[in-house]
Amino acid sequence: DAVTEAITVDQEARVLQAVDQWPWTPSQSGRWKQDFGPKVNFKKRKVKCTDFHGFPDYASDIQDALPQLPVLSDFDPVEFVVLRYEDSRGAGIDPHLDDFWIWGPR
Repeated sequence: DAVTEAITVDQEARVLQAVDQWPWTPSQSGRWKQDFGPKVNFKKRKVKCTDFHGFPDYASDIQDALPQLPVLSDFDPVEFVVLRYEDSRGAGIDPHLDDFWIWGPR
């Protein structure tokens, strides 16, 4: 089930404005993203943490709201990714299990 209204309209406006200030980079799947977390190459099982300096300030609005939702009450984020929506591709991420080798059992 989709969750709506997890953050306020004002928080949403701040997040969207802040997202526009960050550069977009291509992902391994060909989508455009903003990725805040260790750089992970899932195919080669390699991790690079040298460029990770924490989540962007605007992420706190979202991260503070998530544990208030029953389905995410024990959620502990390890990365923060923003994907650009493109009509031609849709918004979905293929169903998957997070890789235990990098994030541990979650």
